[in-house]
Amino acid sequence: MDLLARPDASARALRDALITYSGAPVAVVIADSDGRADRRGATVISTGAADITPLRTTEQGGKRQEETFTDLITVAAGIFLGQPPLRGPAWR
Repeated sequence: MDLLARPDASARALRDALITYSGAPVAVVIADSDGRADRRGATVISTGAADITPLRTTEQGGKRQEETFTDLITVAAGIFLGQPPLRGPAWR
């Protein structure tokens, strides 16, 4: 599974596998860190999602965009999981 090349498709495949394995309904968010070498730390951003209901859908120039809370979910996970090189919760 190439999470970065097709993040929404990867999120759907992972969601389907988790549902098959556990039988529980789940939503999946694919995240990645985004940072620059000249700055300390990184930002965690959402790149893909499955089963997250959009707050609203807009279209501009023929491109459809769904606005969700996935970036907020991702930031919360980033705080909880931590970022390299520390690898651990931010409160350690």
